[in-house]
Amino acid sequence: HLLFKASEAPWVGPVTLGENTGNVTDAPTVYRLESGALLMLWSSFTKDGKYCIGQALSESGNVQGPWVQMPEPLNNDDGGHAMLFKDKNGNLKISYHSPNTTGLERLTIKDVVIENNKVRIIE
Repeated sequence: HLLFKASEAPWVGPVTLGENTGNVTDAPTVYRLESGALLMLWSSFTKDGKYCIGQALSESGNVQGPWVQMPEPLNNDDGGHAMLFKDKNGNLKISYHSPNTTGLERLTIKDVVIENNKVRIIE
């Protein structure tokens, strides 16, 4: 069952590798919200070529959806492959690698909150 296509997110741009051009859906992870809805974090490339984290919501709480894409990516620091976790004090965090440049990738951990059924990074 196809959950969604990267092209459904308005911020996603195509990637060319050799002779092939297409959109990328990468590194999905699902988090159940207190409401019972499912929030999926997934990675792709923006129209300007930056790697980033997208968010999709299944309000039904069913992994088969329907999935609604958030209109903007979560981050803009060329990072992806995100996971949500709680630290030993119960604070919600996001971890991912950034930048998306071979040999330069580093672990990034930031504080986050869930607001209006989506993740917001606390800067």
